[in-house]
Amino acid sequence: GFAGCVYSSKLGFIGPGQFDFNVSVFVLCMIILGGIGTIRGVILGAVVLYMLQSYVLTRLPGWIHDFGISSNIGFLRDTDFSGIKFLIYGVALVGMMLIRPEGLLPSERQKAELHPESEEIARRESNVELYDETVLDRQDPSTRGGQEG
Repeated sequence: GFAGCVYSSKLGFIGPGQFDFNVSVFVLCMIILGGIGTIRGVILGAVVLYMLQSYVLTRLPGWIHDFGISSNIGFLRDTDFSGIKFLIYGVALVGMMLIRPEGLLPSERQKAELHPESEEIARRESNVELYDETVLDRQDPSTRGGQEG
């Protein structure tokens, strides 16, 4: 809310056209990267992505183009890479979900949910079957949703 007030006072006018799908994706990336459930994590995610967007992504097409020229790779030299920002965000999100799904600064609850306390608990959780017929056979037929059989 505070950031919205600062943003609107800087611009002087806020309209729905200023908040399109790209802004939503960027905010979601900030939250997931930093860590869901903590203010510090979201602030860290915002800083990291802002630096990535304003420094690295603005210079990346030039770096790739220069590398293509120096290494004589025609594909890198001739292709325009200015529209790969969302591809990089997508790769970063998938990477974060695989490597560190709780984010950079997770809350204690999120960390506990995603990382079991011991290997035995992790092994038991991975072997749990969602549908076990032996349990249903021992139940009273009236508790199985009215199915007879």
